[in-house]
Amino acid sequence: MNIVMLSEHDYAGSGWQMVQAVRLLTNHNVLHIKATPHKYGYKTDYQLNNENRSLVKKAIEQADVIHFKGDDLPVREWHGIKIPDRAKIVVTVGGSGFRRDKIKNRAAMAWFPISKYVEGSDLRTALSPDLNYQEFKGHYTPYVIDSEKQPYCWSLQNPMRVGYYPGREGLKGDRTHILPAFKVLKKEFDFETVPIQNMKYEESVEAKMRLTLFVDQISKAGCYGNSGVEAMQFGIPVIAYISQKSLRQAEGTLFQSSPILNPGPTPEGLITLLRGILSGKLDLEDISKQTKRYCDYFHGYRTNAKLWDGLYRSL
Repeated sequence: MNIVMLSEHDYAGSGWQMVQAVRLLTNHNVLHIKATPHKYGYKTDYQLNNENRSLVKKAIEQADVIHFKGDDLPVREWHGIKIPDRAKIVVTVGGSGFRRDKIKNRAAMAWFPISKYVEGSDLRTALSPDLNYQEFKGHYTPYVIDSEKQPYCWSLQNPMRVGYYPGREGLKGDRTHILPAFKVLKKEFDFETVPIQNMKYEESVEAKMRLTLFVDQISKAGCYGNSGVEAMQFGIPVIAYISQKSLRQAEGTLFQSSPILNPGPTPEGLITLLRGILSGKLDLEDISKQTKRYCDYFHGYRTNAKLWDGLYRSL
């Protein structure tokens, strides 16, 4: 089967990881094509430009499946290249652009009716279970990462090194929850805080390898994201708010029993959880080992190549 994944940006490189898993562990021919270059250098097969446009056009015309990765609406003409009518259309959403509680004064794709995604595609999936709305009629498919190839490298450091990702405009909870919690706890404990931002992909991954703990997001999403998965692949324990909605919409998957440290949605919950960790009341070594096993299986290439192979063949 010839599969072409199209993405406007592929923020955080999650589409590329999916393509790599399918490419390496199935018999499908698969290509990853982006329209816009990423300033931090995430990988792709083709960055659409005038020089490679004819190659991209040929790949799209020969595709059995066109897989839109991102929150864009599925279309039958992509940057002036017609998508053949015979090609099946897959959509995978994963960002805040598809989230219903997106701030309304921002230009967000979330305001396209979900019915447009359903009408324009043959298969839909969401990388975050909270986005798998009932009317989306889709599947929850996890973020993919080559976790099994990565070393387990966690150690209990003194002082602890606590990483976090400052999201755009505070949407990750860094301004309302994470930084205020750090300020309170700095009065009680000696620990380092490490912002993971403004780095190339390889640099951010190396920085996460050296952490004791990573705080992913305490946000309305109610789920961990790709940044948390990048930490988990090394056995770094991750803190993230996991909502009951996400747990419910991920029913039947290993997500429901993940080792993610869940502080709940409040700043007080995060302070309490971090205080317990910094005072040594939690067995971080055991949590770390659980985290690595969970990431290897649930987010790893083997499991997800098999999952995507089945989904593509179902078309």
